[in-house]
Amino acid sequence: MQAAIALLLAAIAQAPLSDLWDMDAIKNDPLFAEIISEQTVEKDGIQINLREIRYLSHVWNGQEIRIAGHLAVPPSEKPLPAMILVTGNAEEAARTAASAGAVILAIDRVGEGNSTGPNDMYANWLDLSEETDIRNSWMRHYAMSATRAVTYLHTLEEVNPNAVGVSGWSRGGLCSLLAAAVDRRIRLCVPIAATGDFGSTEKYEHNWIVSHILNPLNLTTESMEWIRFKTNYDPLHYLDQIRAAVWIVNGAQDEYFPITSTAAFAQRLNAKSRLALIYDADHGYFGTETGLYDSYLNPGIGPRIGSSLRKAIRSVLHEEGVLPQTPELSVEMHERRIDFSAAVDQSAPVRAARFIYSLDGAYTFQRVELLDPSLPETGELRISVSAARPEQLAAFIEVEYMDGGGVFYIASAPYLSEGFTPKIRPAF
Repeated sequence: MQAAIALLLAAIAQAPLSDLWDMDAIKNDPLFAEIISEQTVEKDGIQINLREIRYLSHVWNGQEIRIAGHLAVPPSEKPLPAMILVTGNAEEAARTAASAGAVILAIDRVGEGNSTGPNDMYANWLDLSEETDIRNSWMRHYAMSATRAVTYLHTLEEVNPNAVGVSGWSRGGLCSLLAAAVDRRIRLCVPIAATGDFGSTEKYEHNWIVSHILNPLNLTTESMEWIRFKTNYDPLHYLDQIRAAVWIVNGAQDEYFPITSTAAFAQRLNAKSRLALIYDADHGYFGTETGLYDSYLNPGIGPRIGSSLRKAIRSVLHEEGVLPQTPELSVEMHERRIDFSAAVDQSAPVRAARFIYSLDGAYTFQRVELLDPSLPETGELRISVSAARPEQLAAFIEVEYMDGGGVFYIASAPYLSEGFTPKIRPAF
């Protein structure tokens, strides 16, 4: 009987609930916005107007959830594109505004910094027992704060309302994806070190869902709280609703969002979307003195993240420059050889290309550098690698481009061998 009830509840929860998000309220409820302070700062020779602001996100359980943020406005004679950073601060807002030529709003997470509301704890993410309103999750409050930030930006004369994007890191990336699915006003979404696909990730050895969330809360993957959360707040379930361009930036060895989740997203995103998959990069907590495993904390990774964000803003929000198509990778495995081939778009100057592959479940990667690709007119690249037929092959190609705004990188969707299971380093 208990098994039948569990199956029934799971069936009821197969798709996200439509009443999770009230777009009429998101667009039209009063913001009660205020400017707390205002100053002018200089970044890279550009005078940035920096304001500390507050606005009302929404009311929940009788409590006003007010969001604190830092608004950075570069000089311009016309309305500018705008980007919401759901994980950021005043310094990052000012620096990005100067480099991207856009209005940047960096907000404090719900319950963090000067924002009010429930604290960012996994217990609040999963405060979703059977009798609890599904909207009670902290993740919904977070996504609401991002959509209400869009409403706030629409009130500003400095902002082009048709060119607004959102970006965040880790849980901020989840927030960005949810907001982009919910709010059609968002034209660009740049999730950094975040995808979703919780249903697959929870099955892998050393996965963070069990170690970080479920075990400390004395829950299991069969607990209703977790089933309700992953059903309603996994961005994977919302991909078909996203009309924005999505530029995923993720590490090939990310412990929280492994390469399998990147593949699941890359294969389903719309044609406007792109992927920057960073080899030898994890979620930011690891690294070795030998440099065998770099991390997002490594100085070499930061510029790649920044270049992806700036290129996305230029191409999608400013509508400037060429955005090359995603490279297409083909893999043929033989008994003692792997053949890689790729079609590379040459609409922007190609500086380099790299075939990147793993034979051990995406635990470590090898790469073949093509510093001077000398691409034929067809844009076809081919290499062969001597290797015994692997059971756990992961591979992708990364193309390094250059345009007037600098270097940027576009990766193919990852190729994963049949039955692929990532080897994840324990995320603790």
